[in-house]
Amino acid sequence: MRAPLIPAVRTSLCIALAAVCALGANLRAAEAQALRPQLKAFTLDRVQVGGEIGRRMDLTLRENFLKLDVENGFLKPLRERHPKEQLSGFATYIGTGILGLSAIYFALESHDPALVARKDYIIDEILKTQSPSGYIGLFTEEPNGSHLWTEY
Repeated sequence: MRAPLIPAVRTSLCIALAAVCALGANLRAAEAQALRPQLKAFTLDRVQVGGEIGRRMDLTLRENFLKLDVENGFLKPLRERHPKEQLSGFATYIGTGILGLSAIYFALESHDPALVARKDYIIDEILKTQSPSGYIGLFTEEPNGSHLWTEY
């Protein structure tokens, strides 16, 4: 059986242990600071993606996005609206917002004049389909707004 520590000794040991822990924590903090990388701010226009990721991004832009049939696949359904009851399945969703955002991000990323022109065309044509009420969509507008809600 251990003898109980005298309160003064116990207090001294606790203080010593706390000092050792604090010293160790300070050393670890100093070591961590020395190992921390020195970060410098930069703008994203200074980043150029290369390698396999860059090749795939270019492939997506040139062989997919620039070859999309924007007229028939995206804009025609917006220009020729139909009553909701006449459309079903995939015909009720074409991804207009996703197309617009993709065009914006691709143009921003690439600074390619062909992509910037394509983005301008897509956004301008989508906005031309906007009704006076603000609606952009596939369905004929209903006075009660029911064209805004559908179950898929």
